[in-house]
Amino acid sequence: MEKIISSARWAISEDGRASIWRAISPSERAWQYAAYVVWAVAAITLLLAFWGLAFSPFTPQKLLGILVFLGFIALVGGALFLGLSLFSRVSRKMRLATLIGAPLPLLIIAGTFGTPNGALTALAFLVFMAMMGGGIGALTINGRSRKGLIAPGVFAAIGTAGFLSLIWMMFASSSETNEWLDDYDLPDRTLSAENPGLPGPLTVEMFSYGSGTDRHRAAYADDTSWTSTNVDGSKLLDGWDGWAGGLRTSYWGFDETALPIQGRVWAPQGVGPFPLILIVHGNHAMEDFSDAGYAYLGEHFASHGYTTVSVDENFLNGTNSSMVKPIGDSGLQEENDARGWLLLEHLKQWTEWSQQSGHPFEGRVDLDKIGLIGHSRGGEAVAIAAVFNELGAYPDDATLAFDYNFNIGAVIAIAPVDGQYEPRNVKRPLTDINYLVVHGSMDGDVISFMGSSQYSRIDFSRDEFRFKSSLYIEGANHGQFNTSWGNSDRSFPFDLFLNKKAIMPAQDQMQIARVYFTAFLDEALKGSETYRPIFADPSKAKGWISAKYLIANYEDNSFTPLANFEEDLDPTTGSTEGVQISSDALTKWYEEDAKLKWNPIDSQAALLAWDDDVYQNKPVYRLVAPEIFPVSDGSTALTFSVSQADTSTKPKGWEPPDGNETDDSVDEDADDALLDWSLVLVDTGGREARLPLSTHGLLPPQVASNVSKAKSLSSWDDKEVVMRRYTLPISDFKTEEVGFDREQIREIRFEFDRSPRGAIFIDDVGFTDVLTGN
Repeated sequence: MEKIISSARWAISEDGRASIWRAISPSERAWQYAAYVVWAVAAITLLLAFWGLAFSPFTPQKLLGILVFLGFIALVGGALFLGLSLFSRVSRKMRLATLIGAPLPLLIIAGTFGTPNGALTALAFLVFMAMMGGGIGALTINGRSRKGLIAPGVFAAIGTAGFLSLIWMMFASSSETNEWLDDYDLPDRTLSAENPGLPGPLTVEMFSYGSGTDRHRAAYADDTSWTSTNVDGSKLLDGWDGWAGGLRTSYWGFDETALPIQGRVWAPQGVGPFPLILIVHGNHAMEDFSDAGYAYLGEHFASHGYTTVSVDENFLNGTNSSMVKPIGDSGLQEENDARGWLLLEHLKQWTEWSQQSGHPFEGRVDLDKIGLIGHSRGGEAVAIAAVFNELGAYPDDATLAFDYNFNIGAVIAIAPVDGQYEPRNVKRPLTDINYLVVHGSMDGDVISFMGSSQYSRIDFSRDEFRFKSSLYIEGANHGQFNTSWGNSDRSFPFDLFLNKKAIMPAQDQMQIARVYFTAFLDEALKGSETYRPIFADPSKAKGWISAKYLIANYEDNSFTPLANFEEDLDPTTGSTEGVQISSDALTKWYEEDAKLKWNPIDSQAALLAWDDDVYQNKPVYRLVAPEIFPVSDGSTALTFSVSQADTSTKPKGWEPPDGNETDDSVDEDADDALLDWSLVLVDTGGREARLPLSTHGLLPPQVASNVSKAKSLSSWDDKEVVMRRYTLPISDFKTEEVGFDREQIREIRFEFDRSPRGAIFIDDVGFTDVLTGN
């Protein structure tokens, strides 16, 4: 004991502290080797970044932008180096390597995994690199005693282990998720109808139109079929100025005052007139042209009788040449309004051609039947175009007059962004338009299902049939909807971190697009009622596609809401006047914005939870009408949207009877459970009819998606609320009570009697017409 006390006293003495510091303090040689490792990793990263950002494909403008950006990083690093050199005890070589050589690889790591996790990972990466190099350097010093090698050996071992562990985590494949999908199979209730994903009967012609002077593509220069006009977009575009704008202009040969109207056309042979479809890409490297990537859709649609155009808006896309800006911005600012406006200018051009005597397309285009399809930023652009189409002027500058009023009857958004353009800081509503949005669980670009927010903002009047649908595809990524983008949703070298192993085959993803997009256009523009059921129930399309699991949400203008949770703050009142809501034995019941990975859905929903560990009596959620609900036995269905909630089923602060401690975390044993419950209709005489939810499918858990290989390093959630629509015909409810009247329903009950515990978000409870079809 005396030796221990004596050692402790020595350790805290001035001599002891100095001796300990000398023992663990890195030598100059250790700092030197630590700097070598940092410089080596920085050099490798620089080569990878140069290849991906400047040389694939190469343009002088991109190279200049990258060099300026790297010079900016070096200047910032140099300034930090000079400032810290006044205070730091770290060697000069190490400071230089850390502050000038390290920023690029650390920015790539932080940018890949987001903040704060990405920033912490980048910091740990730097520390482990320095420990590994410093330890190895110290071990190489001659004349050290065995005892003197212990500290550097420990540093080298810890640094090497940490460095290799982070490398493995960032590049190794993610662990398996969604184990419940191993035993799940989408039921096959395929419609007895023609597969819309098969080629149509019509022969297809291919054309192109453009300025006739395009510097980079013959299709819009010497090989163009017709010359189009240029338009002035300067009032809608910010950022096409300064050095960055000059490099953009030098590449394209025009500026924002002379934007070309250009597109690739697939047209059905025949007299027509045929509906007109415009497809527009999203943001991608502007030098890696995106418009040709929808040829598979253009050819397919044209064979089914649609004149289809893939619109060229590559000149609005991002480019590394814009990195001459000090902040490293690589694109125009909030340009999605210009993307949408250009679509209307294309329609204006097509109107002129269809009315021009002697033009090859005179009378061949049906401008009363127009559809817009947009991908990524283009997915927001098509919604903007639908809004602008009905306005008299540009909301941000009314000196730009609008006079469009085209008959846009269908809008399809593919993995869209949402909210990048918000006039007057208000997200755009859409009214009385047929809308379809699709998104993949493995989307590595638009990681969150942002299109479900736009879906929630679409409303219908009762004038004529309109519908909206969302389709969430397990395993689909962002880029495979465009053949030129492929399975890399991020540019090189960022794509090295993507979990590509979990992405579905490209042909399967494109076939889903062919099936659903063609069916949607037939329903929205040609008045077909054949394919409508597949938009509410993907099992109706099972035989036409290869997909493990899809989630569909659906609503049409026959929907009468009883509770959409938007009307007030009172959870006990419904959306229809007089409807009252109550519950028994629920562990949680409140209304809130359902959350996506990044942002709310823009729709209030009710969160309900139950757990038989807490309450032994039957959990119930009920809606009661003041008189009767407006239903008809043969043509009405009870409908609602629902998703499992990734939350605890226990009430806050609950303690079990045995006194064991508990918390509010998600129950692991229930995390992969498929939920079931009973739906109960009660007539005015108190008689009941029941239907298990499972007759129309159990409710699966939220889909987990490891977009990046290192799930634990990502800063965003791997799950989000994706609503699934249930439509239960009144005629399907079973009763053993004599005299039950299906047209005198006064109460609807959700009885959670078939799963011991669960938590759900539920929204848009009401009645709708039974879908036609089979």
